[in-house]
Amino acid sequence: MRYEPVEDIPNIETKRVDFRELNLLLRNVLTTTRIALNQNYNLKHPPDEPRELRSLLKSQLLIFASTHDSIHILIGRALRKKQYPLVADAASLVREQIEKVFIVALVLSSPHKWIKQALRGSFRTDYEEYLLRMEEQGREPRFHQHLHKEYPQFFEGLQRHRVSRTRTEIIVSDYAVRVLEYNWDNPRGANPPWFRQVRRGNRRRLRQYANVREYMRYYFEFPTPGKALSYIKNKDVRLFLSRWHKDYSFICQYSHVAIGKAVLPEMSRVRHLEVVEKTGIYSQHLWERVLMTSFTATASACTLIVAQLRDSYGAKSALKDLWDELESSSLLSRAYWNMYPKKILK
Repeated sequence: MRYEPVEDIPNIETKRVDFRELNLLLRNVLTTTRIALNQNYNLKHPPDEPRELRSLLKSQLLIFASTHDSIHILIGRALRKKQYPLVADAASLVREQIEKVFIVALVLSSPHKWIKQALRGSFRTDYEEYLLRMEEQGREPRFHQHLHKEYPQFFEGLQRHRVSRTRTEIIVSDYAVRVLEYNWDNPRGANPPWFRQVRRGNRRRLRQYANVREYMRYYFEFPTPGKALSYIKNKDVRLFLSRWHKDYSFICQYSHVAIGKAVLPEMSRVRHLEVVEKTGIYSQHLWERVLMTSFTATASACTLIVAQLRDSYGAKSALKDLWDELESSSLLSRAYWNMYPKKILK
């Protein structure tokens, strides 16, 4: 058995959860964790450029907070107006909360590698947007300065990152830009004559790209949660994330517009009294799961960060308070608490 049984919570069916109190605890955790990340030399295993790592982690915490607020707004309106399909939309947002847990874990495992990969993915998205605008608006005089001069200069700056006063690091090579442009013009096209299929792996062997698409995946794509698991070396963290992937797979049906996404909209159309009652019950089960998943994902990401800090500046204590409330209110939260945070925050 990969996952340990979870002990039931006494009186859980009648227990009231104070979400206002949970929100206060959550904000305290996010604030104290960001304060701890503001401190120089506070990482147990600092990378070559700790400022970039701290900046990325702090931005992820800000997104956790804003997405959590958005989920609350959708669920609040759904309950006030009995617009239950909004709960399904909130479920699609909580998928982002889970994805950020994997982002935080992956970046902490190898900061330089994965921050660089994230920058490459962002470059590709922006550059393909530029190529699209060039095709649609590039001939218009009104856009000439912006598309033909300012935009190219902007991308030249993104390709290289200044590491020190005397050294710069290439983030996206000129060759990679050439491959990106070719792939844009020739999706699923044959490999061009200039395409290099061999890339350097470790010292023992060379690795090959089968085609341009494989190169694009390797060079520009940031791993999805499922792929991210294979890069995590720490066994406890990997098991913790594998459990998160189970919830991620369930929630994905609300982002990929699978059958689960259509249940509440279809049920809400029916005016039969029995169906109306069942709609409210189904909605309640879902919004409770969505909210607790958002709380637990945020707490999980902060736990992964705090585990890497020399001094938590109060974040560890705040996290313990939050987890105490979560694991005594939700079996889902208790399952995660038992797997990893319990060891870190003891």
